[in-house]
Amino acid sequence: MLYAYAITWRGEPPPVAGLDGAALRAVGDEPAAIVSDHGELPLRAEPEDLWAHEAVVEAAMERGPVLPMRAGTAFADERELLDTLRGRAGEFRRALERVEGAVELGIRAVEDLEPSDNGKPPRDAGPGITYMIGRLERVRSAERVAAAIHEPLAALARESTWRVEAGPPPRLAAAYLVDRSQVESFRERVSELEDGRPISIVCTGPWPPYSFVAEGER
Repeated sequence: MLYAYAITWRGEPPPVAGLDGAALRAVGDEPAAIVSDHGELPLRAEPEDLWAHEAVVEAAMERGPVLPMRAGTAFADERELLDTLRGRAGEFRRALERVEGAVELGIRAVEDLEPSDNGKPPRDAGPGITYMIGRLERVRSAERVAAAIHEPLAALARESTWRVEAGPPPRLAAAYLVDRSQVESFRERVSELEDGRPISIVCTGPWPPYSFVAEGER
C-alpha cells in the first residue's frame, strides 16, 4: 500500500521520514506524488501521525509548489496511483501553477467589545428572542471584523477565503494565498490593522495551500 502526502512537480522526495519513520519516494513525473510504502494504512489519526504527515508536506513545499493530500489518502499499489496521476495530469498541473510561488497564511480574529445595548435582549425577553438577538449581534460582530480585517488583507493575496467560527465569542477564520515575497508585508499589515482597534488577531503560517486545493485535487 502506498500512503500519499502531496503532489508536486519534482520527482524527488524531501529529505525527511514519513509515517512510522518510513522512507519516502516519488511516483510519477510532472506531476509526481510523494509516498511511503506500508503493509497497511498506517494513519491512526493520532497527533503524532498527523504531524508526521504535515512535516512531509511542509518539507516538500520548500522545494516547490505542492498540492497537499488529505491525511489518510492511500493507494493499493503503484499502478493505481499512476493511473490517477496520468488521468488527471492536466488538472494537477493547473493547480500547481496556481499555487506556485505562494504559501497559505491563516488569520483568526475576534472583536474585543462587550455587546452594545442594542445587542442586548430586553430583561423580559423569552429564551427564543434572547437567542435570536444574541445570534444577530454575533453576526454583526463578525461582519465588522470582516470589514476591518479581511478586505484589506485580501487585497494583498492572490486568493482568499473566510468563514465565521461559532463562539462565544464568534471568530473570523480566514486563509490567504500570498506570494512568498509578500509574507512579511502581509504580517506587517496585520499588525497595522490590529493597532488601535478593539480586535485581537492571530496570524499563522506559512502553511502549504490546504485551503486553496479543490476537493478533487487532493
